[in-house]
Amino acid sequence: MVGAYVSYNPHCRNSCSSIGIKTKSRFFWSESYSRKSLNMYRGSNLILDALPTCTEFKDFCSQFPAQIKQTTVDHMQGSFATSFGIALNKHLSNQVLVFVVSSPSKALEIEADLETLVGRESFAVYPQREQLPQVGRDSDHQITGLQIESLEAILTGKARLLVTTIRALQERTLVPNSVDNLQVILRVGSEFGFSKLVQCLQERGFKKSSLVEEIGQYSVRGGVIDVFSFGAREPFRVEFDYNKISSIRFFNVLSQRSDNVIPQVHLLPVDFQTDPNKDSFLHRSLIELLPGDTVLMNFVETPWGKAFQNSWETISMMNERSSNENVDNYSIEQLILRPEIAEEKIGVFPRIDVGSQGNNSPGLMSEKPPEINRDIKLLLSFLKSANKSQQKCVICCDNMNQLERLEEILSGRENIPKGTQLMVGSLTGGFSLQNANPPLHVLTHREIFNRPKNTSKTRRFRGSAPLESLSQLKPGDYVVHRDHGVGIFRKMNRVKIHGQTIESVAIEYDGDEILQVPIHRLDRIEKWGSGLEDDKPTNLHRIGGKRWSNLKKKTTDHIEKITVDLLRIYAERKNITGHAFSPDTAWQKEMESSFLHEDTVDQRLVTEEVKRDMESPIPMDRLLCADVGYGKTEVAIRAAFKAVQDGKQVAVLVPTTILAEQHYETFVGRLTTYPVSIGLMSRFTSQKDQKNILEALVTSKIDLIIGTPRLLSK
Repeated sequence: MVGAYVSYNPHCRNSCSSIGIKTKSRFFWSESYSRKSLNMYRGSNLILDALPTCTEFKDFCSQFPAQIKQTTVDHMQGSFATSFGIALNKHLSNQVLVFVVSSPSKALEIEADLETLVGRESFAVYPQREQLPQVGRDSDHQITGLQIESLEAILTGKARLLVTTIRALQERTLVPNSVDNLQVILRVGSEFGFSKLVQCLQERGFKKSSLVEEIGQYSVRGGVIDVFSFGAREPFRVEFDYNKISSIRFFNVLSQRSDNVIPQVHLLPVDFQTDPNKDSFLHRSLIELLPGDTVLMNFVETPWGKAFQNSWETISMMNERSSNENVDNYSIEQLILRPEIAEEKIGVFPRIDVGSQGNNSPGLMSEKPPEINRDIKLLLSFLKSANKSQQKCVICCDNMNQLERLEEILSGRENIPKGTQLMVGSLTGGFSLQNANPPLHVLTHREIFNRPKNTSKTRRFRGSAPLESLSQLKPGDYVVHRDHGVGIFRKMNRVKIHGQTIESVAIEYDGDEILQVPIHRLDRIEKWGSGLEDDKPTNLHRIGGKRWSNLKKKTTDHIEKITVDLLRIYAERKNITGHAFSPDTAWQKEMESSFLHEDTVDQRLVTEEVKRDMESPIPMDRLLCADVGYGKTEVAIRAAFKAVQDGKQVAVLVPTTILAEQHYETFVGRLTTYPVSIGLMSRFTSQKDQKNILEALVTSKIDLIIGTPRLLSK
């Protein structure tokens, strides 16, 4: 499939009433499309449709790689080079195209472009190593697993686009002589064999654990094997009936509960360092494994011979340092291909150099998009002018929230020119393609508002987030059961009840009594903690004993008393009518969109909640908590600006003089383009200035005052 974004055209609401209605190979967004269901649709789009209409691109495709084996393409702005590679790969039919970049950070930019344009499943990533593999030591499973997964995807035809670095091309890893059997398929009903699967996992680099928490682990409990493998979107649980696989289910690594039943699952190796049949394996580089007709798209400015030599010297130095520390290392030839051999082998592949000057450029040039510099009038003028000239425009927003804000800043859908599409997707940069028919202009939300790039890793595994609940427990940890009190977590068990086998948690209580808690009742268990490091409970409770029930009753009575007091206070607050602030204005939306960084999910949520409170006639009573640097000040700025626009004065109270100065600079910087008068009062403010500031406050000449507790003194 080609294409990977959600877009909408504000002028086809009558013809397309819901998501998924296809019109001229494009999918449009409509009002019935909810944020919760935002799931970028993989379909053809304006960006990828534009290139094949260029005469120069058609001429290039007719000659490359049959007549021209190596060429240079200049003036590739923003994400145009990635789009060019995708369009060329589509033309080349079954050939693999590799984006070769200089560093992992550049690889992330290409990944972000590809995810937006073709979708996560349509390309693979082959990362370079972050540390050297050592004999008898565990390797970096995240890296080796991704390498194996990408090799399997490319060599089996699952993906025809690959992203890698120049060093990763040269690095060698241990792979089997034949990659045909790289993947193992487990099917329900097959006689795979319990012991055979355990052996297979060990040979493929999986590490046995009491509880599966991360990639590359497996656990064995009775007739059940849990595995967290590359090649599967989630960890999975394989249940055996003797040697026959009776069921396969995905499970949640946080709660350890199994959910979706699946007929089969694919198992890929983590690495082959522990495989006993080392004679059937060789150390080979990606250069040596790529299909012979692979096309390379080179983003590396350094000549490849020099780049290969630099990588060789880097790996040699790291290997020598490890050897000096008495570490049993592989030889340098097993870790990386020699520079002269790498240069010779890479020379057989068709290649396109991007960005450097050359004599064989196909003449297909892109230009920089217009610089908007937060000027919304200029943006709207450009969109209208392009539409009048029958040109197309695409504006890429990182998320739906940005898209909706931009639409409102442009004064609503009805004012957006017909030739313009707003799209959800993250591109490295925009570009203009005048040679297309019709000409195409691609702009990004970041470039319009001068926001810095914030490329994040696109590869994520479900369940690889910071672990919580059961996955945090280790045998010996203290836990609290709501009904029975404090006990000690011992292990996971499988017990039979009325002929049915269920998974349970074994908790030890006073008197060596063991309580078996079924997995589906984990909501009644919490990890014990007092907030003090290395603190332990005085003693364990007894199952059915009175001590825990008495403690619960005392606690409940105290909570009820506090609850009554809180209810009285809040009932009195409900009877007080406060000021209901007006809905967001165009200025409010414009100011929020000019924020230099992308809002986090929590930041967006809190901003909406604060503004909802302000627009209610009930006085706001909200505490905002977050660590340093998580964006609390930005939320305060937005709330203060909203209040000022309603003719109210705002006081921002801070604990120290230094913070007052910092917040003053921050508020002034964010609101400098708006008619907001901001004052500062601290112990550094002279008596004369204090008097002037107070008079200005009384006469409403100052809209927003920032100060220390001195602000409250007489």
